[in-house]
Amino acid sequence: MEKPLKFSTIPGITFDLDTDEDGAHRVVVTGSDYDVVLAAALDVKNTLPVEHCAEVGAVQQHVANGAWCATVRTRRTS
Repeated sequence: MEKPLKFSTIPGITFDLDTDEDGAHRVVVTGSDYDVVLAAALDVKNTLPVEHCAEVGAVQQHVANGAWCATVRTRRTS
């Protein structure tokens, strides 16, 4: 991802940009409300260029802290 991503500021939601083990970019969206996390993850997906083939993973709840988390992954571009 050449350009920095710009997301809306959503109270209670954090966005962490990361790279997975295969070198593909991903954005981890975390918050305390399932619906808000899902909506924010879909917003991230829709922000990314189509050629990145972004996809939203399942929204899952962390057992330790109760926070909801969704990952938006992109495919590597050649």
